[in-house]
Amino acid sequence: MMQAGSTRGPGWTLLPPVGLGLLVGLLVAVQPALIPVALVGLLGVAVALRAPQLLVVMIFVSILFDRLGVTGSKVANFPVTFSKLAVLGSLGLWALYVLLYRVRPLRWHPVLSAMVGLTVATALCVAASGDMVNGRFPLIGMAMMTVLVGLSFTILSDRPLPPIYRLLGGVVVLALASSVLQAGGAGEAGRATGTFGDPNEWATLVLLVTPLLLGGLADDPHWLARPLRLALVGLAPLAILSSGSRAALVVGAGVASAAST
Repeated sequence: MMQAGSTRGPGWTLLPPVGLGLLVGLLVAVQPALIPVALVGLLGVAVALRAPQLLVVMIFVSILFDRLGVTGSKVANFPVTFSKLAVLGSLGLWALYVLLYRVRPLRWHPVLSAMVGLTVATALCVAASGDMVNGRFPLIGMAMMTVLVGLSFTILSDRPLPPIYRLLGGVVVLALASSVLQAGGAGEAGRATGTFGDPNEWATLVLLVTPLLLGGLADDPHWLARPLRLALVGLAPLAILSSGSRAALVVGAGVASAAST
């Protein structure tokens, strides 16, 4: 029986399971492999709407392990990578989160002003050169980085950062360990390339990310923070040495000496 005041008939209770059954049947008819993909996608949407800060973690992980994505594929002569897909997906999920919870869609930071200025300057240089074929990729890269910084700052500005640092620290520790063991790829003369496919790019990322994570974990009282700090301090120099990047070694020595003082 219908409850008093209810405007929904018994058929409404059958709509969700019937709809789910039709969706599963359609996926099976088209491609059975789409079922786990769809389930993972729905799980990702649910998690992102409950904890949008995980969108930033997803973008970071996708950039770090871009070689495990669809690097090398092209759509309309444009290279598509896992990191690009993660940024686009995160923008869509953040827009959905904004609509559902009525939060501010954007928070401005002075760094964004500088990045917008650099993007505009790049666009003017490309337009002046008249070489859009080669100039579009730096321009798109600058614009994408500006959007990524703005999205990350907007999402994380009102949320506690220590759990994010721990998650990112654990991911980087795994990446560094695989690099030292050369499980993440090796280039010429056995130089470890980490997840970037290039030893110099990988060493640069290690130099940029490791001090940031150590600073975020420095005052974290959580029991995981200490082993993460020790792992980062021990693995980062080994990863740089195994990459064989002389420039990174020199810069790393300078950073280490400055940090010790």
